Amino acid sequence: MAIFTTSNNQTSAQSNIYHWHFYLSPAETWDAMYQDCADAKRSITFEQYIFENDKIGQKFLRLFTQKAKEGLTIHLMCDEVGSRTFRHSPLVEEFRANGGYFRFYNSLKLIDILKPHSLFPRTHVKTLVVDAAIAYVGGVCIDQRMQNWRDTQIRITGPVVRRIKEISDCNFAETEPSKDLKESSNLEFFYVQSEPKFFRHPMYSLLLRNLERAQDFVYMSTAFFVPTRRMRRYLKKAAFRGVSVIVLIPHHSDSWIADWACLSYARKLLKAGVRIFRYQPTVLHNKTVVIDGAWGTVGSSNMDALSCFHNRESNLIVRNKEALTEMKKDFLNDLTHSQELTLDLLKRIPLWKRAAMHAARICRAFL
Repeated sequence: MAIFTTSNNQTSAQSNIYHWHFYLSPAETWDAMYQDCADAKRSITFEQYIFENDKIGQKFLRLFTQKAKEGLTIHLMCDEVGSRTFRHSPLVEEFRANGGYFRFYNSLKLIDILKPHSLFPRTHVKTLVVDAAIAYVGGVCIDQRMQNWRDTQIRITGPVVRRIKEISDCNFAETEPSKDLKESSNLEFFYVQSEPKFFRHPMYSLLLRNLERAQDFVYMSTAFFVPTRRMRRYLKKAAFRGVSVIVLIPHHSDSWIADWACLSYARKLLKAGVRIFRYQPTVLHNKTVVIDGAWGTVGSSNMDALSCFHNRESNLIVRNKEALTEMKKDFLNDLTHSQELTLDLLKRIPLWKRAAMHAARICRAFL
């Protein structure tokens, strides 16, 4: 576990020490999260896109119910689409009966099917805060089928947790957080949340700004790579400048539409010098970026229109050198288990599939 101290003053240093640990699979993340929740003394705040009513989901909900019985303040917010299997669960009613707070984000009615605009935003956040002292931020959902996927979740303690808790509390109160959300170069860790309801998309803006500044390398890992026109332009410009731009995507994700849409962008990016690799061992659900070893992020945001504009997303911005070195090492290790996509491989794709890829690209832009 890495430790970083942000202050040289011995008295104030204790409150400015960061401890962090990167978990690289859902299974190990769940074990750590469960233990921290079991040890909780005051509160648990949990927001999740997919909270599945299966063995692992029920295990967590029973723990939350037990902690509520003990008098802790337990707030759970799940997306009604991603976590729909818990919608009529008696476990949820038992949790509420014991003092727990559980609600679905952007609840839908049957008539909403006829009003596509009402389907969004969804909460794609995967953030846990325990006792206002420990936070987990990343891409890990609560779903048994994902246990062996490649994903990243950071467990962190330190000053940034206070900000994560503040934003999480605002989510439950349905209020807008305070306005001091500008990134500071003095902060080693900084938490941002995209909030479409308030037309705020800080993750997208910060990413573009740092792509524009990149001088050495851009290492991007994403479950869904359907980049906006501006993002494609910034990636190509970076490659033209001689920056090593490498994008890691799944060989197969859990969405064939996204997979095919991604391939439709590959040819022009490859010609511009951007390198694309496809992860082989399992489904890649990772969402990380490291730029020049000076700026990075881990969180819930994919590189597609849904994450950039339509969903509520949460990301931890990382400027700590040791943490960034660790993220870079994990990325390069993932590349050793990946196949590089080349122009020659793209040429071998049948014509019918190329047409399907472009159709998927259009569909994905509106999903």
